[in-house]
Amino acid sequence: MNILNYLDSIPLLIFLAGAAGSFFADVLKDNCIILPEKIGRTLNLGFFGGLLIGGMAGYYIDGSLETAFIGGFFGKEVITRILKIESIKLKTPTLKTAEKLQEAEAIK
Repeated sequence: MNILNYLDSIPLLIFLAGAAGSFFADVLKDNCIILPEKIGRTLNLGFFGGLLIGGMAGYYIDGSLETAFIGGFFGKEVITRILKIESIKLKTPTLKTAEKLQEAEAIK
């Protein structure tokens, strides 16, 4: 049995390969990592959030260490871009829109 075939059958290693891909992407993007911090009642996960997303993306790709690493590397970026697009769609009205609504109500 080939050693790579054996390693590909261990789910924890596949998850860690995806997390490593995400970590590598974070370091390449900013040349640093962001540590977790608590601001008020909000916990910012920092690079741990990327590790979790990258690990899950890598695990669900296809079960190979190489594709898990690539999935972790690109998976976090794809998911965050999708979430940004959704947040733009759900964005509250702009200040100009609010001013126009106030003007319309003042005319009535």
